[in-house]
Amino acid sequence: RIAGAGAVDAGRAQAQALGIEAQVDWLGWIGPEDKARELAAATLLVLPSHNEGVPMAVLEAMAAGVPVVATGVGGIPLAVRDGLDGLLVPPRDAGRLAAALVRLLDDEPLRHALGTSARQRAADVFAAEPIADQLSALWAQLRAPDTPRGSGRRAGPLQEDVR
Repeated sequence: RIAGAGAVDAGRAQAQALGIEAQVDWLGWIGPEDKARELAAATLLVLPSHNEGVPMAVLEAMAAGVPVVATGVGGIPLAVRDGLDGLLVPPRDAGRLAAALVRLLDDEPLRHALGTSARQRAADVFAAEPIADQLSALWAQLRAPDTPRGSGRRAGPLQEDVR
């Protein structure tokens, strides 16, 4: 089941070329209610991106307790800890992506453990309150006259360094 409005035509063409078009449901863009329903029914979320920030689809899946298989690009590794909240694979490595998918599909206890950890991480790190706390700490650090910029103090797990 593929949701979104990205390269749908290219995806459909590839599914047809592979002879799997009957096995793929193209949902297109879906609203919040449909998204919640899809996530509640999902076994896992796959995001094989070549370039990303911190994708909302990954954070929403994690918040729903859905384990993630994604490429370790951009900000994805800030959200998904490989082997803890999901599985990360190198971009453009279809073999490793397929192996990660098979591993999760074949291992229900692992899927459950990753999904449980993902839900907790989403609540602890990416929910509104922890994000607001991190921003407040960052703003306080930047306002403090005796704190040199670039001191390396971290405002939270998403803040690499203040410079």
